[in-house]
Amino acid sequence: MPPGIWNAYAFQIFNSFSFSIVSGALMILYFKSLGASVTILGVAAALPNILNILQIAAAGFVAQAGYRNFVLR
Repeated sequence: MPPGIWNAYAFQIFNSFSFSIVSGALMILYFKSLGASVTILGVAAALPNILNILQIAAAGFVAQAGYRNFVLR
C-alpha cells in the first residue's frame, strides 16, 4: 500500500459517518412521514454507508474503465 493510503481510508470513514448524520436523519424523517415500514427505514438508514464503503472497493477499477465511464455507470 502507498504511504498515504491510510489517510484516505480514515477520511472515507469519517466522511461516511458525517454524511449519514447530516442527511440520514432528514431522510428518515421524510420516509417516516410518508408512512414507510420499519424495514424500509432500516434500508434507507444503511444505504448511504454501504454505498460509501463500496466506493473504496471500486476505486481500483477507475483506471481500467476511465473516470467518465465509471461515474456514468
